Amino acid sequence: MSKKKIPILFVIFYVLMLLLWRGIFFSSCSAGLKMGTAIGLNLILTLGVLTVLKKSGRPFSCYGIFFDDIFVEIGWGVLAGTAWNFFLQGRILPASISFARILLLILIAVSEELIWRGYLLETLREITGRPGYAVFLAALGFSCLHAIDIIEPLQLAAAFVLGLLWGFLRLRKNSSLFFCMTMHFLIDLI
Repeated sequence: MSKKKIPILFVIFYVLMLLLWRGIFFSSCSAGLKMGTAIGLNLILTLGVLTVLKKSGRPFSCYGIFFDDIFVEIGWGVLAGTAWNFFLQGRILPASISFARILLLILIAVSEELIWRGYLLETLREITGRPGYAVFLAALGFSCLHAIDIIEPLQLAAAFVLGLLWGFLRLRKNSSLFFCMTMHFLIDLI
């Protein structure tokens, strides 16, 4: 399978997964079944992405997965995510949170960052030969797919801006995805 087809298949699979999740979310299923299904779908997506990355034959570091400074990256992600939530949302943590919700949000942050700032960004950079164009396309796709979940234009704009920011940080500094994953998790938490 060519490299150009793989990103398209990822996007199609991701959209289908989101639509399936939204269909279950708006159904009359119990809250536990909805949460369990969402966790299961995101776990499948995360494992699928990691499998594709491993089968690519390239080291994980090509896709922004570095373990050298993991605690520093996570620390900066915590600071940036907390600042974003405080200044734009007016609070740092939600009023209530469950273990299942935390697990789901971790899986969402990991899978989305592996896809958008890891695999797709690197693949788009190789296909286009232009890093800025690759960041723009990945951010645009990231925000468009969030239109399934988000209906407010300001939140869609924020998803696009965050996609640009995380993409440029990832490519410019050739930094780890752990910063993006941590900040993504904290923003989703609110």
